[in-house]
Amino acid sequence: MGDAKLLGFLFHGRAVALSGSVQKPSFFDMGEHAVAEFFAGSGGSASSVVNQFSAGGISYKSARSEVIGHSSGGVYSTIVSTVIEDLRIFDWLTVDRIVSRLESVFLESDYPRRKTPRILPTGSTIVGLRVNGKTMDLDLPEAFDINYNKADEFLYGRSSKLQEPAAIPKSLYIANLGTIHYAEWTWVGTEKKEQRLTMLRLGLGSDDGGNLGVGECQSNGSGIPS
Repeated sequence: MGDAKLLGFLFHGRAVALSGSVQKPSFFDMGEHAVAEFFAGSGGSASSVVNQFSAGGISYKSARSEVIGHSSGGVYSTIVSTVIEDLRIFDWLTVDRIVSRLESVFLESDYPRRKTPRILPTGSTIVGLRVNGKTMDLDLPEAFDINYNKADEFLYGRSSKLQEPAAIPKSLYIANLGTIHYAEWTWVGTEKKEQRLTMLRLGLGSDDGGNLGVGECQSNGSGIPS
């Protein structure tokens, strides 16, 4: 078991700036905006940009997504990120800036004791979320705001403090408008090999209806055994 070696690493990450659909006052399929996906056995990158979008009661100034995979000296790192700026939804919800970011590191020296990367959402944030002009207070999990030195201590296996998806912040219910879910950092499946981050998820009701996801990132990656 101790002689097990890696042939390489399979990078995988996906970022979507905005997706979903508007149901009322008329149906509009938003599709997926600024999609970047990278799935390969060597380092590389993928990116996508959309500017000045406005349709179906939704608008934003810019949306950009990027996935970067890099390997060096037995360290395999992946950064998945998407940023959307000046988002407006039916004129009652505005957000200055949303950053969704997952960084993962897999160490060849950990294999086969550990077969999955360490992942953190450090740097993810929501700036200036307002409902009808009122700024909303958001309680982001600690892992979103730790400094990069502490993040590296975890990602590179130098810290025993476990950083992984925990309790999702309490949703904001806005009477006659809908529910705002935010900072949903979760595992995908039961094997804990992949993580998903959705920075803003909206369930809209009343006169405006629809379901929207903003700032969606997924990351896993896995070692290729010999």
